[in-house]
Amino acid sequence: FIIIKQDGPSIMPREATLIDTIHYTGKSHYTKSVRCRENEGNALNVYVDNREGNGTLNVFLTVDGGTVSGEDQQKMQLPAGKAQTYIIMHKDKSDLGGTVVDIEIGSNDGHEMNFSLRARQYLYGG
Repeated sequence: FIIIKQDGPSIMPREATLIDTIHYTGKSHYTKSVRCRENEGNALNVYVDNREGNGTLNVFLTVDGGTVSGEDQQKMQLPAGKAQTYIIMHKDKSDLGGTVVDIEIGSNDGHEMNFSLRARQYLYGG
């Protein structure tokens, strides 16, 4: 699997919404799991909006049980005032059907987090 970071909201066409926009406020780590749908595309956008946040978020992405974001966690940190789209796909760009993606968002300092999250699966043409 590969992850591509894109600043701000996604500009890719969307085919299947896996997480409608969720707004979270709290100090506890937030976790959500999604299963990609068959024939709905070869890429998954995970959009995290921390523009109204109070501090830096740590974003962990686990795909089919293997942490893909832990290899360079510093790059997965999202400062307050920023938004980020993480694009997940197979290296060979094959369909993501059946792939399970676990999303965990937390902080290092225990501050009250204030962010939005959404995820959509689509056909990546790049």
